[in-house]
Amino acid sequence: MGYYNTTPDPELKQSKRTAGKQVRRILNFFKNNEGKRFPPHIIAKNCQILCVGSVKRAMTDLTNEGILRKTDYMVPGEYGKPVHTWEFKQSTNQNEIW
Repeated sequence: MGYYNTTPDPELKQSKRTAGKQVRRILNFFKNNEGKRFPPHIIAKNCQILCVGSVKRAMTDLTNEGILRKTDYMVPGEYGKPVHTWEFKQSTNQNEIW
């Protein structure tokens, strides 16, 4: 999906483009760090995305598409509470993830 239009947005096309760029940056980060797990706030920092909510949206979309996997492994979040981590879902068949 990419961008969820929940408010009137006169720049809807730009918002969708921005969301798409964020998804690609996050996906590339996970591909470049295959085999490692990361929470959303670390992804936001490494991908230079200011809004962690946008990162969570993108990671949820990528998880729903079967590209990322939410793990049971948790780490301290930004405010000290445990948060889940995600990892790149390895596939033996490349067509399964595209």
